[in-house]
This record gives sequence, C-alpha cells and structure tokens, in this order.
Amino acid sequence: MIKSYLEKVKKELFDERDMLEREFLKLQNRILEIDRFAEILEGESDSNYNTFTPRTNYMENVNKLRELKEEKREIDIKISKNRNDFQINANRQKEIDEIVDYIQRKKIEMEREKELYIAEKNKYFSDEVEKMEEIIVKIESAVSYMEIDRNRSKIEMENYLPQLKDGIERMKMSLNEKNRDVSRETL
Repeated sequence: MIKSYLEKVKKELFDERDMLEREFLKLQNRILEIDRFAEILEGESDSNYNTFTPRTNYMENVNKLRELKEEKREIDIKISKNRNDFQINANRQKEIDEIVDYIQRKKIEMEREKELYIAEKNKYFSDEVEKMEEIIVKIESAVSYMEIDRNRSKIEMENYLPQLKDGIERMKMSLNEKNRDVSRETL
C-alpha cells in the first residue's frame, strides 16, 4: 500500500520533471529568438544607418530593444525558478527512492528474520520429537520386560510418563506461540 502510493508520487514527479524540462527548452528557445531579433535591431541601429532612417523607426527599434531586454530579464528569472523547481523535484525523487529502498531492505530483513524464526522452530520441534521418540523407545522396552519384572516396568513408565507429558505441553505452547506470530504477521 505504501509502496504503491510512493510509486504514484514518483510517477507524478517524473511527469512534473518532464513538464519542467519542456518549459525550460521553451524558455531557452525564446531567449535565442530574442537574441537574434535584438541583433537584427542593433544592426539597424547602426550610426550610419541612423542618418538615412526616419526618426520614428529608429525610436521604435530602441523601444523594441528595451522591451526585448526586459522580456529576456523576465525569462532569465523564470529559467532560474525553473532550475530551482527542477532541483526540488530531483531532491523529492531522491527521497522517495531512498524510502522505497529502505522499505525493500526492511522487507528482505523481515523475510530473513521470519526464515530464521521458522528454522529455529523447526529445529525445536525436531529436537522435541526426537526426545519423545527416545521416551517411546524406553516405554516400549519397559513394556517388553513387564512380564519379567512388573514393578521395575511400572516405576520406569511412571518416570517416563511425566517427561512425555512435559514434551507434549511444550510443543502445544510453542504451537500456540507460532499461531500468535502468524496472526500478527497477517495483520
């Protein structure tokens, strides 16, 4: 859920970056147009050209040059703002990438911890099963010599029975613990 939200924000930032790049190119092209047009007007403002040009045309060129310089100054301000916005966008993208990487690392770390936990539980269960199998073998041997020595067989069975009950109880508690852990993971 968080990852999909971050991916959505990241896509919006990419779209914004593309728009900023297009705007930057448009502003740069406009500056080039202004520079070319200003060169033409300055060429027409040559002192020799001035004597042969009517006064109104010369003043129009001078006014137009002032307007172009003002427009160029405004475009320079817009370009500066555009660069600043582009840097902010790049920083936000970098932050989101870092967050996504952090989430991915945490996810991998949690999966490793889960695998270790499961491995520990499996080892615990296999150890407990092995202990119970040993107790069962002892009970079977006690049953086998029951006909020979009933009292000894009874004493050994009474000794093994609590061990077997304790092992079963530990496994039940461990299973309950495991079920709680699984239900916590699904939340």
